[in-house]
Amino acid sequence: FPNGDIKEDCPDGSSTYFYRDANTTHITYKDGTQLIHFPNNQMERHFPDGSREVVFPDKTRCRFAPDG
Repeated sequence: FPNGDIKEDCPDGSSTYFYRDANTTHITYKDGTQLIHFPNNQMERHFPDGSREVVFPDKTRCRFAPDG
């Protein structure tokens, strides 16, 4: 992309998008699960049912249900 972002579609049906300005990688899997890696080593996993899991840089994990 002109802004330096990169998108790659993989044969397994997943796609990877790299946001250059934010230095963040966003992977979307065929089943709808999304994995987001931030430059501070925080990772978020978003599941098709609306739940989320966040792993903070200190390895603390928080799980969020779809209803909050």
